[in-house]
Amino acid sequence: MRAQHGFSLLETLVVVALFAVAMGVLSVTLSGGLKGRQLRAAAQEIGSGLNFARARALVTGQSQVFTLDVESREWVAANNRRGALGKGITAEVITARQELTTPTVASIRFFPDGSATGGGVELRSGDAEMRIAVDWLTGRVRIERGGRS
Repeated sequence: MRAQHGFSLLETLVVVALFAVAMGVLSVTLSGGLKGRQLRAAAQEIGSGLNFARARALVTGQSQVFTLDVESREWVAANNRRGALGKGITAEVITARQELTTPTVASIRFFPDGSATGGGVELRSGDAEMRIAVDWLTGRVRIERGGRS
């Protein structure tokens, strides 16, 4: 009897199937990671805009406003500094009632003494959530994972 060299068709199909499953799992993992990175980048950008508005209030001695339109997903900070949220990212603003311009436009105001109206911005992309919180007493801006505690 002669020894056979190589792989059978069944062995080859099993390897190809395992490879396909591994690639599927990897692609899902990478796409979820990409959404998470985009969400973190958006949170950092909004946090930067909020910090910029706070710094301008301290330097100029005048109140400064950070405004976010949750419908258009665009924001404006001090000195007309602008930004927009990426596709698939939704936002909700938690702020003082007097800072609601319209049902979809809300602001967080920073005062010359460093304080603010307080509140925050919650960002979502799929199952991932980030929250940018503004302390009313100090105006300090914090970026946290997840939504409201």
